[in-house]
Amino acid sequence: MRKMQLAWLAGVMLVSASLATAQIVVSGNENKIDLVSGTARVVPDAGPDSLTVIDFSVTSPRVQHVEGIPNSVIGPPTNIALTPDEQLAFVASSIKIDPRDPTAFVPDNVVRIVDLEADPPAVIGSVEVGRQPSGISVRGQGDLALVANRADGTVSVLSIQGAEVSVRATVPVGEAEDEICDVAFAPDGRRAIATNRTRSLIHLLTVVAGTVEVASETWTGYGGLYHGEITPDGTLALVAGDGKGWGAGAITVVDLEADPTEIVQIEVIGTGPESFAISPDGRLVAAAVINGSNLAPDDPLLTDAGRVVLMRLEDRRLSRVQVLPVGRIPEGITFT
Repeated sequence: MRKMQLAWLAGVMLVSASLATAQIVVSGNENKIDLVSGTARVVPDAGPDSLTVIDFSVTSPRVQHVEGIPNSVIGPPTNIALTPDEQLAFVASSIKIDPRDPTAFVPDNVVRIVDLEADPPAVIGSVEVGRQPSGISVRGQGDLALVANRADGTVSVLSIQGAEVSVRATVPVGEAEDEICDVAFAPDGRRAIATNRTRSLIHLLTVVAGTVEVASETWTGYGGLYHGEITPDGTLALVAGDGKGWGAGAITVVDLEADPTEIVQIEVIGTGPESFAISPDGRLVAAAVINGSNLAPDDPLLTDAGRVVLMRLEDRRLSRVQVLPVGRIPEGITFT
């Protein structure tokens, strides 16, 4: 694994910048929600959430830990994104403790802007978006970001001008109950996809002169769709979803260059695919799979380890290379 420079952490979110030379990895760490009891529950008197910034450009990697930056394990673990120049991180606060009931949580609506060049990294601003901001994607040009608002069925469009970030527009993609969970820009910045968990739909978004619109074209993916990405060459969209029954999670592969666009593969990878990452050269895909490690202690299907599933991507097809056991409830994964 070391030869392929595959880096993973079991955290709320793990993300690296999109450039092939990127070496900054950011993990969001939540303290207020516990998943090991079989369901999400609030941890009484929990400490603050935090952010971990890891610089893999040096040996040994430099690690900085910053407390007091809210994040959430509720939702796909793509609620942090970096600008291509690695100067800023966008950190979504997807949920917060219900101010009327300390044993419950409700959607939040804040994305914080973190200056990664500060020492230590520091929050320099925030924007209010839709309810339960989840997946975030920054355009390769570094001027726009998209935020999937899971509890509203919308996507917020953020304008980035240096360190100044503002909400440019809010685009309706589905209904609130559709759970628009994630969003991902294509490398050319002219298209993006958004995942619709409830209706198992992949929505196509178009970007013209900074304006984002929802195209009429959609595709039906496998299962309750969660995390989505587009390959570095822009030819394929990959979306992970969970199905009913043990081992039923899968990645749907969509050929964006086909005319008409078509689904070319559904690759089963196991129970509870939380996150996956595509290598910078587009040749490998690594997926973090919960594998029943989040089930209740008395559940007969409880396991003591999640999995990393490593796949080769070739000729528009995924093929399994290796499966590795990791810690319980793996959430985030990324390549250096």
